[in-house]
Amino acid sequence: MMTLATTAPAARDAFAWGAKGHSTVNATAADLMTSPAANFFRANKAALERLANVPDVKWKRSGTLDAERPMHFFQWDRYGAADLAGRFDEYLLPQIIRRLGRDYVKENGTAIWRITSLQAKLTAALRDRNWERAVQLAGVLGHYVGDLAQPMHLTSDYDGQSIGRRGVHRYFETTLVDEVSQQTLDRAVLESGASHRNELDSAGPDPRGPAQQAHSVALEQGKAAYVELPDVLGHFDTNSQNDRALTDMAKQRMGQGAATLAVIWDLAVEQSGINSGFPRAGLGQIEDPEWIPLEDMPVVSNDRPSGGRPNRPGRG
Repeated sequence: MMTLATTAPAARDAFAWGAKGHSTVNATAADLMTSPAANFFRANKAALERLANVPDVKWKRSGTLDAERPMHFFQWDRYGAADLAGRFDEYLLPQIIRRLGRDYVKENGTAIWRITSLQAKLTAALRDRNWERAVQLAGVLGHYVGDLAQPMHLTSDYDGQSIGRRGVHRYFETTLVDEVSQQTLDRAVLESGASHRNELDSAGPDPRGPAQQAHSVALEQGKAAYVELPDVLGHFDTNSQNDRALTDMAKQRMGQGAATLAVIWDLAVEQSGINSGFPRAGLGQIEDPEWIPLEDMPVVSNDRPSGGRPNRPGRG
């Protein structure tokens, strides 16, 4: 059994799934695509892998950190307890802000709407045949979808508070994943992802359209991860921590994240209306995109959290 750290790093220093995990989710998602753009995405897999970590490495910096941080999590337990009527997946961010208040939304995360926003931008880039911009957007979009595959990004119990073991967040998503060889990780994540992709496809198209379907698929991904939280924390028993079971769970969650991402990318292609003409070769070196704000959430120049918990451990 590996030694679990007793202290957790600040959020600005920790990556959900680690750099290795996020890159693996993006690469696997490209392999799981089925739309006419699948080969284009695969040809640019190296760029997609690198861009998966831009939101952590480049965007969590002074000037944008305070606005960027909430986009990496979505506290299902808090939103679930809020007085919201009807289908949650029909709520737009401005409606949620009006209902619950900006401070509540910032405290409990905006990952769902970050995904929806970037998916719309990806659709527009594909429609305009702006291939480099499409790869940039697809790459960074994958980061947030990957975040929602990690159960501790879906809860206010995000670092073992309920079991008295701070540090479990980073241990689960980074330490254990980094111990797995890349070849073994690729194989396991692809196997899990292929199975989950089949499940998602069997549900059929959403009659409300591809944009709404992408939003709903992301939301269901988050809900599924949240439901698994007790199982993850249960394996952190202080007397018999089960690293093998935890590692297997991490692989499964990453695979499900990759499948969800593949569907979201495919839906952007469908919505763009572009069915042919994609470049056959990779685009070569693609620059990291500048930070992209989330509509309806203003940038705050002060990077210190206003109220709530400062420096969330492991929120990447």
